[in-house]
Amino acid sequence: SPPALAVTTFALGRRRQALLLLRPRATEQQGQVQQQEEEVVDGNVLPYCSIDGKKKKTIGEMEQEFLRALQSFYYDQKAIMSNEEFDNLKEELMWEGSSVVMLSADEQRLLEASMAYIAGNPIMSDAEFDELKLRLKQDGSDIVTEGPRCSLRSRKVYSDLTVDYLKMFLLNVPATIVALGLFFFIDELTGFEVNVFQVTRYVALILPHLS
Repeated sequence: SPPALAVTTFALGRRRQALLLLRPRATEQQGQVQQQEEEVVDGNVLPYCSIDGKKKKTIGEMEQEFLRALQSFYYDQKAIMSNEEFDNLKEELMWEGSSVVMLSADEQRLLEASMAYIAGNPIMSDAEFDELKLRLKQDGSDIVTEGPRCSLRSRKVYSDLTVDYLKMFLLNVPATIVALGLFFFIDELTGFEVNVFQVTRYVALILPHLS
């Protein structure tokens, strides 16, 4: 009958509108979920192109974990991580440019002994530590170079110093250029011919008396 046909057409039209309304919402929700998944994946990409659910650790934390693994393996005779995890950690530190993985065996022992002493579990005596530190200092290792530190007893500040010849040379270059410029400028104005070798000889004779 015509009324029944009109009701059926009206019901189909309402259903079609409901489907049209639901489809954009479902599409928007799928797009949001996909975007969130992409953001999560992109946020977990580490510098060495590895995707992991863990958060990125700092270089200092990875270095401490590396030294702790060495200390546990060599001194406690137990492994706190698998060989694959240790190799990945070492490769990650090398990729980050860490100098800890490039240390010699004695330098690694010194760092491990320092960390163990701070933790309250010394792995060597004071005499062995001082001997190892002295040997590394004689070999010219930079790991034993200490920064400024103060003593409450003597009320003095101590620091290990090394001569930086490159900075000394760069500091003397401007003064040398200015002195030579003035020298040749005065020579050009006066017209007096100056023998450079003779001036150098006179300067070498005068300097000992000025010091």
